[in-house]
Amino acid sequence: MADGDKSKKKKLVVVRKRETVRERADKGTRKSDRIPRTKRIASTAIKPVTKARKLLRKEFTPIKTGNSKIGKALGKKRSITPSYFVLSYRELRKVTWPPRKTAAKLTLAVALFSVFLATMVKLLDLGFDKLFKDVILK
Repeated sequence: MADGDKSKKKKLVVVRKRETVRERADKGTRKSDRIPRTKRIASTAIKPVTKARKLLRKEFTPIKTGNSKIGKALGKKRSITPSYFVLSYRELRKVTWPPRKTAAKLTLAVALFSVFLATMVKLLDLGFDKLFKDVILK
């Protein structure tokens, strides 16, 4: 009986194969090739925007006419998007934006200057008010 119990309880030994240097390098590149979750979500979220952009870029002819002078003027291709928005968008693409840290510092500087200037104007207002009431009205 004892021999029968031992044969039934054989241990399963798993021999683990060691990774080679090449396999580890391949594994590392595969991880870096995967697209991060945030980028995947962003790419799916931007699809409707891309469709809208394509629609707004389309041109149409409002009135189809012949080759007369009036027909050429009326038959010009028009864009759905007004040229102001197109040109503004192109101009914004040319702007080099400062880094986030620099933008925060500049914003703080503008806020502090605004508070300082408002305080100075208020003090001058109070001073002139006092001068007007004491000197001119008496």
